[in-house]
Amino acid sequence: MRYFTILISCQIALTLSFVPNYNRLIHGSRKLSKVPNKASCTLLSGSSPAYTSNAAEDPLERTKKQLETLSNMPRYDQESEVLYRQLLMKPANALKEELKSLKLQSTGRKPDLARRLVDYYTSDERKSKEDESDNDDSDNFVEAVVPQWANAEKESQEIQPLRKFAGLSISNAAGSALARAGFTTPTPIQVSALPLISKQKESLILHAETGSGKTLCYLLPITERAWRERDASSILGGDQEVGKSYALVLTPTRELAAQVAGVATCLAPPGSVRLVTTPTNLVRESYEAKERSEGEFGGRFDNVVDGGRGIKIIVGSAKSIFLSLFGDSKLYPPTSKPEAKTFLSNVNYLVLDEVDRLFNIKTGRGKTSKYYTKHDKPAAILSSSISKFTLGQMQIVAASATVGRPLRRELARVLGLAPDECPRVVRPTGSVDGTTSSRSVTAPTSLTHYVMPCDGSTRGSLLTAAAFVVKGLPRPRDGSRGRRTLFVMTKACGIPLKDAIGALKHFNVQPEPKSMLDVLEADGTDRLIETYREVTGASGLGVSSTKVAFDQSVGYLLVTGEESVRGIHLDDLDTVVVVGRPKTPDEYIHIAGRAGRAGKKGNVVNILSYEQTSALSSWEGILGFSFVPVEESEINTIQ
Repeated sequence: MRYFTILISCQIALTLSFVPNYNRLIHGSRKLSKVPNKASCTLLSGSSPAYTSNAAEDPLERTKKQLETLSNMPRYDQESEVLYRQLLMKPANALKEELKSLKLQSTGRKPDLARRLVDYYTSDERKSKEDESDNDDSDNFVEAVVPQWANAEKESQEIQPLRKFAGLSISNAAGSALARAGFTTPTPIQVSALPLISKQKESLILHAETGSGKTLCYLLPITERAWRERDASSILGGDQEVGKSYALVLTPTRELAAQVAGVATCLAPPGSVRLVTTPTNLVRESYEAKERSEGEFGGRFDNVVDGGRGIKIIVGSAKSIFLSLFGDSKLYPPTSKPEAKTFLSNVNYLVLDEVDRLFNIKTGRGKTSKYYTKHDKPAAILSSSISKFTLGQMQIVAASATVGRPLRRELARVLGLAPDECPRVVRPTGSVDGTTSSRSVTAPTSLTHYVMPCDGSTRGSLLTAAAFVVKGLPRPRDGSRGRRTLFVMTKACGIPLKDAIGALKHFNVQPEPKSMLDVLEADGTDRLIETYREVTGASGLGVSSTKVAFDQSVGYLLVTGEESVRGIHLDDLDTVVVVGRPKTPDEYIHIAGRAGRAGKKGNVVNILSYEQTSALSSWEGILGFSFVPVEESEINTIQ
């Protein structure tokens, strides 16, 4: 029996020696489920069969069918191609919203969305429906859907664009945008600053009240240069590049950056504005080659058409731009060192919006140790680096409603200049100097400032008084719309945002309170500018939007903190309710300046304890206006 077992083992070993890689062959044959049994048996037997299976023929047949389908596709005429290109200039989410309104499929890539809209607007079925609706004499008349670009063309034909603004010749796009917004007459600060920035290429500090048009002052010269470079590129030929340069706009918050980018997209050529809300590569060319609106790392090019020619306008918060170039201990910089050096060397324009928030300003108040030094903020490091790489040749425009000697000294230190070489200060009165007192500009004169003291200084007493104040505010005099209120909590009151919203909901305050930052938050950077316009009711240059994110008859109540209110524009804001005392008179000017913009009337109601009321009243001589005391029973008289 033992010999018989040994004999069988030898036979098995001898058989396996003739079949190398036996295990792999057996397991591999199990995966060939689509191969017929006969072919698998032949494979195991060692012969070489001819591979004529369907698995090898399917890709060829599939490719043949695809080529036949493409050859049979209808060709678009010239009118359809023009419409297709116009639709490609819109953000992808705008095309999706338009498809949803037409009850069409809204998924897919941006070119597919555009083709779907072209097919709808040029289809015979839709034209036949329009003819039927025209011949229908019934009362239930339904207006045919008109594409948005057609309405825009109609409006541009009805409104004559401006040819000049503040003595400057402007492009057709900027003239049409300004005419639609009703900005036919420049403001005093625009009359004073635009010729100096555009013609004389001078670096300036814009010092004007909130809502006076400082954003247009520093954007219009940049966008006009972009149009000139675009025209020069078209004259030289499509393959010729006009030297690449950048205009960098730094803001303290991403919400303010979205607001500035929204204005810039109305004035600049398509494809020249980029909103940076998260760290991203600032010079990568692959972004410009994409037809999608959103970048790989969250950055955004608006209406990408022109590749890399001409000036690019980069708008973003100082922190996002800083992390994009230098990174930090937790983030490797998305822009490589050679690319960052190239970017910093090619910045020709540097804009510092709300410059007093971007820098550490030494006010001299309080006693600090001589060994205590504050670290530079991201905007200061970026400004110093750009000045170093460009050898001080870039043009700088800083803007704020509060400018003083400490700010000018800090700006000169960051740029490596002597204090007397700091850029000059321009004011609405036309004065261009560096010696005037910092309080020459204050809050808008169209504002009325109220102060209502409350018993106690605890969080509960302040929130209770604030809730009853908001509930007691009357509707606007015209009565056609609800009151629009901004509820601001200062750092001194120490009330978290969620507690404030919870207290207002507890007292059933209407309209429903919402966080301003949550309302402005969008699904990705592609919708950030669009969402900002819907929430604020402005379409970039101050004209009311046709689609707003709230009920006009009810109004809104937005809640936010002192640190995030800088520079935000809310269209036709009626009242600002301030809980607690701001840290400085300068901070109060920026908070109160959210209302009363562009000469419109507005109110500011300050709610604080009796001790803080006297401290706030002591600022009257500094601010140049008086606070009107008001009781809770008199709130309904505020208009």
